[in-house]
Amino acid sequence: MRAALIGSSLLVALSSAPVAYAQTAAYLGGGLSAGLTGGSGPGEGSSTGGMVTGRYALPVPVRLSLRGDVLFGRKTAFVPTLSIDLPFEGNLLSLGAGASIATAGDDASPLGSRSAFVLRTGFDRFIEDSSLVLVSSFLVGFGAYSDSGTAVAFNVGLAVGF
Repeated sequence: MRAALIGSSLLVALSSAPVAYAQTAAYLGGGLSAGLTGGSGPGEGSSTGGMVTGRYALPVPVRLSLRGDVLFGRKTAFVPTLSIDLPFEGNLLSLGAGASIATAGDDASPLGSRSAFVLRTGFDRFIEDSSLVLVSSFLVGFGAYSDSGTAVAFNVGLAVGF
């Protein structure tokens, strides 16, 4: 119990620590998305494609962000998530949860072929003296294939902060 209290206190302290303005700004960008898994149904092999990504830091005492990804390959998945952002040496580590909303069809997006519950982890690297952000994330979709299999996607890209 005491370890849980210490851990939660540390998480709140890290997530509310002051960081540079660029790290609190929103961003919008794009990049590549690679599905690292595949399902057993027709058209459910691993899929690679592109990604559009965005982030909006919520104006609350604890560092929370709304994040959204659109992953497209043979099929498209919209992935809205809520994350807690942890400052790390001038960068942000994010941990969050949300949903993957898959478009109709049998093919797979980089995050599977069905809508699913999603956990995410990401790392945002703010490039000094610019408004550019290197973004990367792992998304895990539970039950994201027709056989209820788990999908994993890795995303990497470049965003512009504003």
